[in-house]
Amino acid sequence: MTCYRHPDREAYVSCQRCERLICPACQVESAVGFLCPDDAGGTPKQLGRQRPRMRTGERPQLTVSIMVITAVVWLLQLTPIGQTFEIYFAYTPVATTIAPWQMLTAAFLHGSWLHLLFNMYTLYIFGQVLEPMLGRARFLALYLIAAFGGSVAVLLFSDPTTTVVGASGAIYGLMLSLIHI
Repeated sequence: MTCYRHPDREAYVSCQRCERLICPACQVESAVGFLCPDDAGGTPKQLGRQRPRMRTGERPQLTVSIMVITAVVWLLQLTPIGQTFEIYFAYTPVATTIAPWQMLTAAFLHGSWLHLLFNMYTLYIFGQVLEPMLGRARFLALYLIAAFGGSVAVLLFSDPTTTVVGASGAIYGLMLSLIHI
């Protein structure tokens, strides 16, 4: 029993889609098992080059950047202009049609230092795992979509006049994505 692409190599694994035998060099790992390069869209080396990943041991820069931005925003909240800042950037469901940006900006505001600390600690934990796994662009997209999803949940399930702040919706989205992966 030999690989369909390399007749000189023995193969003991078959592709989950086409059931052709494939050697270890041709096996592309997927959620359903191993696929041949034809069904996976390329060899393992080719597929590895398509998605830019962080090097092992590299600090998750985007995660740290989000944490720094959030901490700076929280410090701005403590200044005399903090009340005005919160009026324009905290999310209130009743104001969704006139200020839709608040669905994202509320994720960068926090009510107290303890709220900020817990959210940023959790973001760092999940960011260390997810950012290298997804790459920076996908991680940022996931974070922003999760923050938006948290605001949609507030819109659907809470009192329309409630004002909310915090990255909790985005954090729960990161948790859910890690469970799903």
